[in-house]
Amino acid sequence: MKLTSPIRSFNRLLVCISVLAGLLLPPAARAQQVVQNPMAGTGLQLLGAVDLLGEAGAKDKATNPDLLDVREVELGVFAPADSLFDGVLIVAAHNEAGAKTAEIHEAYIGSSRLIPNSRFRAGYYFLNFGRLNAFHRHDWPFTSAPKSHERFFAREAVTDGGAEYSWLVPFLPFYLDITAGVASGYNFGHAHSRGPAPLVPTHYLRLVNFAGIGDTSGMQFGLNYIGRRTELEGQLSLVGLDWVTKIREMSQLRWLIQAELWHRTLGAGRELGGYVFTHYGIPDSRLELGLRVEGLTDLALETAAGKSISNLRFGVVPQLTFRSSEFVQLRASIETDFQNRSGSTTLLNHVVQGQAVFLLGAHPAHEF
Repeated sequence: MKLTSPIRSFNRLLVCISVLAGLLLPPAARAQQVVQNPMAGTGLQLLGAVDLLGEAGAKDKATNPDLLDVREVELGVFAPADSLFDGVLIVAAHNEAGAKTAEIHEAYIGSSRLIPNSRFRAGYYFLNFGRLNAFHRHDWPFTSAPKSHERFFAREAVTDGGAEYSWLVPFLPFYLDITAGVASGYNFGHAHSRGPAPLVPTHYLRLVNFAGIGDTSGMQFGLNYIGRRTELEGQLSLVGLDWVTKIREMSQLRWLIQAELWHRTLGAGRELGGYVFTHYGIPDSRLELGLRVEGLTDLALETAAGKSISNLRFGVVPQLTFRSSEFVQLRASIETDFQNRSGSTTLLNHVVQGQAVFLLGAHPAHEF
């Protein structure tokens, strides 16, 4: 018995090494290895993503110091759990007030093979509404969150534990994908501790229409509703529209137009915000030009005398991106933020940003 345990441990070590080595082999060699070693066909994929961010020039040095730092690192695995279900586990470490904090970003099980025209998942994940909220930050087409997204959701995304179901309607003459979900609702946004129990948990509905343009281009429109109710904040209601157009020439993304518009009601408050982002890929080069225009306004702002006053916060963010490949990109941008209140415009912030993102291992493709 004393010899059996070390032998078993050694055999397990050999199996682990062979699996990891198989993942690093070229596709042709990996296919040959599958024939020789059934363990290589498990479908396990490893994911790594690093987001480096440098900023300079901000007025608020406490929030945006002049610093080059690792904004976020993600490590994950995803694979079929069996013939019907898939599993995803992604852990992230990011900068929280100068300290690196590790947390679970996504951990869920789901399937697109169990029910026809359907997919579902349950666990902890980025809630599927709007455009940006369904993507990890390193996959965004720009560096920082628009003011409306940061105000209504978070600097990255709303994550929560719950379940969602999506159905691609098969009998309509046009594309319609419907997603409905329910999450715990103890927090809404980004938090490291559990908040109070909600009176009504977070619930959301998303309708998506897609129209193709040729073989490689298309347009996608989304209509969203999000609701939640707590004893402290009252009723939260968000209604939003999102629109994405992609025009490709050969393998290059020539044009990208992406926009979101959100109306939020929180208790007695009402706010409206959104952005429009335009991307142009310069022909025969790896360079891309981008411009984001954004705005955020409080529709219920009043003075002590009860008179409503105009209050608009808006910004302009030009950027230049060098895309070495789908796995490496370097970006420089200038974020300028203004506030117009009762006809008087004030410069709030002016930040120069440099970003480098690189991906290691496998990286699952997004639907559009």
